[in-house]
Amino acid sequence: MKKTMILVLIMIFCFSGGAVYAYNGNEYLEDYDVVLGSLDEDYEILNQDLVDRDKLEIDSKIKKQLSSISNDYLKDFINKFNNYSDIITFFYNEDDGMIHANFKISNQRNSLSSNYLSHSSDFKEDYGELTLIVNDFMNFENYYRQFNSPTLYRDQKGCKVEEYEAIDKTNFDSLMRISGTQLIRDYFSSRNYTVSLAFFNHSLLDNPSNLRYQTEGGNKGPIVTALKDGLYENGFVRQVARFGYEGNNESNIDGQYIKDNYFSEFNSGDLKYAIHGLHNIRFHRMYYGRTYFRFFDVYDFNRYLSFILNLTTSGTTPYNITVEGLVINDWLQ
Repeated sequence: MKKTMILVLIMIFCFSGGAVYAYNGNEYLEDYDVVLGSLDEDYEILNQDLVDRDKLEIDSKIKKQLSSISNDYLKDFINKFNNYSDIITFFYNEDDGMIHANFKISNQRNSLSSNYLSHSSDFKEDYGELTLIVNDFMNFENYYRQFNSPTLYRDQKGCKVEEYEAIDKTNFDSLMRISGTQLIRDYFSSRNYTVSLAFFNHSLLDNPSNLRYQTEGGNKGPIVTALKDGLYENGFVRQVARFGYEGNNESNIDGQYIKDNYFSEFNSGDLKYAIHGLHNIRFHRMYYGRTYFRFFDVYDFNRYLSFILNLTTSGTTPYNITVEGLVINDWLQ
């Protein structure tokens, strides 16, 4: 009798444990397209392996570009930039063969830059540190080109300004693009903007694929954690849950209605620089407290990064991003 009771208790525990396991978000919807509709495009699944692959490919591409520039010219470029700039310090890391950037924000700009103050009217929004960094970058380019002459110049106070040797335009332009690209990559890395860095690296590929990401499915790695954290940080999960609590019936809403009444943009932290605008969005409530979502973005730098990229880099290519998932009650699965 005791053995029978023990066996029954074990069976009850196993079945109840399985129910809790599924409820806690490990249940995986086999096909999001059943609920949210099929996608009419080719794509790669976003995961940590893809992120690591992209990084290695872009690192290799930049190293190859740097290898065609002499060490003396590279050192001269970096030294002149660092002597000029108050915001950025570039350095060449011999261990990985790459240019890197450190960032320091100073209230007092370098006196040399005062003659070439930023085109602030071109910035329609306050980008904070990135504004200062890119302005510094612009001013250095103006200063460096201005004094590409064998003649001594005088500043506004009549003081002689250092004579610069004629620069090699091809190498100079190449180093401006490389250092600009590294500036953005290192900025994202220094802020732990994992998603922004991953999406930016992907855009630097010669032919970037469209990306599709599902919050379920057993994906692991920093990119997964960072994207999920960003969905919480910007209040997106809360708004999906709100729709889920508004009825017991199966229902869906999409497009502009969601933007007007629930969620319109990512404007905080990592996702601020990763998702540049929702081109479309859909919520589908299956029943009370269980809602699927999908949103689309074109990684086209049409907001925070467009002006910065035009100044500092070339070779970026737009691509489509699809993010979809399931919210049960208040939790992203």
